[in-house]
Amino acid sequence: MHSNSFDDLIPWMKGAGFTATLCAAVITAMFGWQLGENALASLSLSVLLALCTFIVGYSLVAAYHAWKRDMKGVAVAAASLFAIAIVVEFASHTSFNAANRDATLQHAAMQTVSYEDARGTVKDLEAKVQRLTDERNVMKPSQSVAAARAAIQNAEAHRWFAGLTKGCTVTKGPQSRAFCDAYFSAQADVALWDQIAQQEIKLGEAEGELRAARAASGEQAVGHSAGASSNAVFASLVTRTKAPDEEALFWSGIGLSALIALFAIAAGGLLNFIAYAFEPVKNGAKALAEQATEAARGMLEQTVVHVDDRSTLELLARLKRSLPAPTTAAAA
Repeated sequence: MHSNSFDDLIPWMKGAGFTATLCAAVITAMFGWQLGENALASLSLSVLLALCTFIVGYSLVAAYHAWKRDMKGVAVAAASLFAIAIVVEFASHTSFNAANRDATLQHAAMQTVSYEDARGTVKDLEAKVQRLTDERNVMKPSQSVAAARAAIQNAEAHRWFAGLTKGCTVTKGPQSRAFCDAYFSAQADVALWDQIAQQEIKLGEAEGELRAARAASGEQAVGHSAGASSNAVFASLVTRTKAPDEEALFWSGIGLSALIALFAIAAGGLLNFIAYAFEPVKNGAKALAEQATEAARGMLEQTVVHVDDRSTLELLARLKRSLPAPTTAAAA
């Protein structure tokens, strides 16, 4: 790659380094906020840990430039600050990642429990509807409710009802017994029809509950956690088993949290270091060129003062016009 191509990448690397540092600072700030027991403590810790992230992101740059300028004490101080800050940064990111993964695992577990509860409710209501249906099917009156009520009215209007049987409380022969049996059968049919009406009300309510439970169950799904899936994959790779135990899953989660933390720390710090470490080379060469141009311009101006020949003056004027225009910094 040509050196100019690399120089063109430096602004992009600066932007990427600042973005990585900012994202990492947001994470440490969130972790610091969670540590506070009140709003003031949370605010202080979040700002402090966010500042720690920017120290990690730019202290190596400061140490490098201080060393290049022969400021050894400043370079050692910046490097020491970086060493302390990176430990705090690593602990913050690892703890935040682990806590975040645990939260997703718990959320998925609660969602799965809710799904299973909803499915269990549906099964219970299906059993209830089936039981009520079976009970309803057993109830089979011998005649319609209208026929039963008409039979009761006819029997009560018969002369045997009040006279011979005294309201069907006594019988005096086969005919009177058949008469009262028909009367009692009609009464039983009317009572059975009343029970059927109540049973159908219960059945309708149970069927409505079942429809509602099925609709609610259809809106839920088994909980899924990307953290749990990644834990299982990496634990299986390490242990070479399809069903890793709980300890392997635990250490897999810790390892992934630490890996993400290392990337968050290294991304900002190294990108910033590379971008800012090479920037002085480019800017220094440009500054030297501008200084040389200004020196030449000054020499030409001094020469013009002491030259009287017209052709020589025109030549010097053309040379002066051919020089690049001074930049703001050079002019200053």
